[in-house]
Order: sequence, then C-alpha cells, then structure tokens
Amino acid sequence: MDPGRTLAQAHDERPIRDLHAFIDSSPGPVNRTSYRSSGRLWEYVRPFAAVRPSSRLACVAECLLRRGRGALVSRRRARLRTVLCAVALGYDFADVGPFAGDLARHFGVGLGEVGLITTALLATHAVVQLPSAGPIARHGPDRVLQAGFALLVATNLLAAAAHSLGVLEGARALMGIGTGAAFVAGLEAARRDGGAVLAGIFGGVATFGVGLSLAVGAALQHAGGWRATFVVAALLALAALLTVPRRAPEAGRRFAVRGDVRAVLGRGVLWRLGFVHMMTFGSSLLLGSWIVSYLVRGGAHSHVAAGLAGFALLGIGGFVRPLGGVLLVRAAPWAALVPAAAMATALGLLALALSRSPLAVALAVVLCGAGFALPFSSIFMAAARAEPVRSAAASALVNLIGGVFALAVTPLLGADIDRTGGRRTFVALAVLAALAALANRRDPVAA
Repeated sequence: MDPGRTLAQAHDERPIRDLHAFIDSSPGPVNRTSYRSSGRLWEYVRPFAAVRPSSRLACVAECLLRRGRGALVSRRRARLRTVLCAVALGYDFADVGPFAGDLARHFGVGLGEVGLITTALLATHAVVQLPSAGPIARHGPDRVLQAGFALLVATNLLAAAAHSLGVLEGARALMGIGTGAAFVAGLEAARRDGGAVLAGIFGGVATFGVGLSLAVGAALQHAGGWRATFVVAALLALAALLTVPRRAPEAGRRFAVRGDVRAVLGRGVLWRLGFVHMMTFGSSLLLGSWIVSYLVRGGAHSHVAAGLAGFALLGIGGFVRPLGGVLLVRAAPWAALVPAAAMATALGLLALALSRSPLAVALAVVLCGAGFALPFSSIFMAAARAEPVRSAAASALVNLIGGVFALAVTPLLGADIDRTGGRRTFVALAVLAALAALANRRDPVAA
C-alpha cells in the first residue's frame, strides 16, 4: 500500500462501500486477525497504519461513520448468529447416535445398516461443500445460510414423520445438502466477522451441538424417542434461520468457481491440513455417532452414563475451540495448537480401545475433547492464508476431506462394534491421528 494515498484512493480511487471488502482486497500488509478479533478502537485503525499520517484521522472518522451506519456487523448479533447456527448444525450430525439400537430394532436391521442413516447425511454434506463456494461468492454467506437452514427445518420434520428406513435415509440425504452448504457459509461468515476467535466459537459450538444431541437423546429415550430428536433439530434450525441477517454480498468477491475449485484441489498444503482435520473433526463425527453404542455394548455403562460421557467429550469443544482461536491470535506456536492436539487425540482413542473402565473413559474424554477442538481455528485460518482470494473454496476442501473420512468410516465402525466390539477400529484411528500429527508438525503455510 502506498503511504501517500488516502483511504479512498487506496481502494481503486473509490470510497469503500464495505470495510470488510477493503480489508480483504488490500494488497499491502494488513493485520486481519487484530482487526476482526478486538473491540478496541486501535484494532480497527491498525489496518490503515500504512496510510500517511495526515490521512489517518480521516481513516478513523470514516471507519466510525461506516460502523455507525451498520457497515460493520454488530458483534453481539454476529456471536448470537454464530452460536445458534453452529449448535443447530452440530446437533444434526449426531442426533441418530443415541437411538442406534432403537432404530435397529424398529426397522429390523443391524447397526451397520443404521450407520447408513448417518452416512446418507455425510455423503451429501461432503458433496455440496466445494460447489457451495460459488453461491457464497455470488450471493454472500448469509443467503446461503438462510437457504440451508430452511432446508434443515423441512427435512428434520420429514425425518420425524418417516415410517420406513428408505424415507428416513432420503430425509437425511437432503439434510446433508443443508448442513454442507450452511457449514461452509457459517464458517466463512464467522471468519470474516470475527477472525480466528469467532471461527473458533463457530467450531466449538458445533462440537458442543454434537455433544448436546447425545445428552438430549439420552433424555428422550423414554419421552418421544428418535422422532422427538428430529423435532428438536427442526426447532434449532428454525431459531438459527431467524437470526441470519440479510446482508448484500461483499464487493470484489466474485470469481470463476470452476477455476477456483481446480486451483484449490491442486494445493498440497490444503490436503495436509485436511488430513489433520480428518483425524480431529472427522473423528468427532465418528464418536458422535457411535460412542454411546460402543460404551453400552461393552456392558460397563448404562445408556444415560454413556450419553453423558459422549456429551462431556464433545461438549468440551464448545470451550476449547474458542480457546484455540484466542491462542492463535496471541501467537501461540503451531506445534502446541495442531500436532500436539492431534497426538492427544491419538492417545484418547487408544485409551478407548484398550479399556471401557470409568478411568479410561474419563481420560479419553479429556484427551479427545481437547484434541478434537483445539486445532480448528488454526487449520481454517491457515487454509485462508494459503488461498486468501479463494478462502471459501479452501475451507470447503479442508472440511470436505474430514467429511468424506467420516462418511467412509461411520458404517465400518458400526459394523465393527456390532461384530467384534469396535476395538480394532479405534486402534486404527489412533494410528492415523498420530500420523496426522507428524505430517503437520510444522505450519504447512509458513513452510
């Protein structure tokens, strides 16, 4: 950025209509993290530090004026929207888990076939993520969120009324279209509105939503059963839908989607980030689907105790993922945020494989809960740094890798629990998590 230029001149000689668009399109060194993560006036002014001193007062005045007119999103509203959207999405991922045995008996199938109910959601969830980058770029993340949550309200009600396994699987497949598009849009909106901290809140509350579905499912065992959990999911999706604002898409954000997808697919750094996301976020989806069945089938825990253990394991993410964002803003080392967390995940999964005792489960809750959650902000902020112009597509690819992994392994883990207890699969997952830690021992973007 030329220090001799004013704020308006620094953006193609035109007054900026959207401060976010200016920040994201500035060619010079911009402290995006500080800008989006702090409420202090200096953090808003910091990106304009390169402007000549005589123009800085005008920069401050214009910044405050734009904020007063609503160009900057209210922090409270952004956080409320982020929390409600994330918990509604997380709930949909694991709402079948507590009722796996009930569904198997109701439809006369095994746990492997019940796993296909979750697989149906994960399949479409994975497929739509990269294509959703186009609508997000053209129409903005808010409109995609509105469409996604409207679909989730309808499909959850359809699932609640399903009287055959085929109808339930079809409803879940349609549900995955909504979760896939809404997850990418919600993460992109959180990252733009609040940087690493709000992205961490989004990821943390999504994990909390997964755990919440396990706790609510345990409570609904004798009060409505599996149909009631889909009604709860529909109400959560409706609440999220009502909080999404109607904002115009950002200026300067349109691009050729096909070229965008081809570009991100060829970036090896994104695949490395996807590997560790696969073993943290992807593994959280697996445990959200099967932790209750795994603990109950061992005979050491009641259904309620297993549900509470699952809630604790995944609910920890509601606090640890935002903490990961805060640590990232405060320049915590990559090794502490990503490879160490992946290694903790490996140890927690190994503890579950070796024993179902209360001590082993408690150890797994702490290690996996922290390991699943801590790297989230670092992974997606690194993806955005790797592809700053194609940030939505980069985030979609990383999340797609984790979703495809969960899609493939969910029915396999269910079948293994049904036949041999599931220990071998947990050992294999622990080995993969350790390999992901080694593959990402250094920041792949900085390397």
